[in-house]
Amino acid sequence: MAQCKLSKRQQDLLRAIAGGLKARENKDRQWWVRMTHDHGLPVWQNVEDESLRQRLQQDTTLGDLVTFENCGFIENPVPGQYFLVERKLLDAVENGFYVSRK
Repeated sequence: MAQCKLSKRQQDLLRAIAGGLKARENKDRQWWVRMTHDHGLPVWQNVEDESLRQRLQQDTTLGDLVTFENCGFIENPVPGQYFLVERKLLDAVENGFYVSRK
């Protein structure tokens, strides 16, 4: 296991995401992020809570997505689409962001 390098702001963002994942009504709808055509703006998909979605829209940067991918919290299987690795993200939040890089 290794400590994933996250800023306090990124940790707060991941805590908000984890809280939203736990509270969501439709557990089968995977949350993911699509990038605008110029890759300048992450757009959150399937987040039912309007205020959380707005916060994520405002607070998530492309740099955050790169960091989250490097830490294993998201995967980028298709250009412009990032899918959450929910269990790993939730485990990291619950364990104070001490995560395996595997």
